[in-house]
Amino acid sequence: MGTGDYIRQSRKEAGYTQKELAAIIGVKATYISALERGVRRPGRKLLPLLCDALAVDELTLLYGPRVVHNRRSEVNFLIPLKSCRLLEKTVRTAPEFKQAADGL
Repeated sequence: MGTGDYIRQSRKEAGYTQKELAAIIGVKATYISALERGVRRPGRKLLPLLCDALAVDELTLLYGPRVVHNRRSEVNFLIPLKSCRLLEKTVRTAPEFKQAADGL
């Protein structure tokens, strides 16, 4: 996705038509269309106005939303073999698991 796609996505999420957004920031609807098609890029003066109107920051508008990675979910925990066997034994002997297994 390019800058135009991010502008279009932000505009639609904000609930504006191209004409409405153009009126808010003081440009023609054809300019908004050109931005969204990737023919033009927002200038220094219009970028802050566009960001304010769409309630997004400049980086999101230019490069898209940031993806936050949760490092804790990506970490593989190693469980000692003895613990695995103890856990397996506990699961097999626990009454609620026995009932569930008998029902299968």
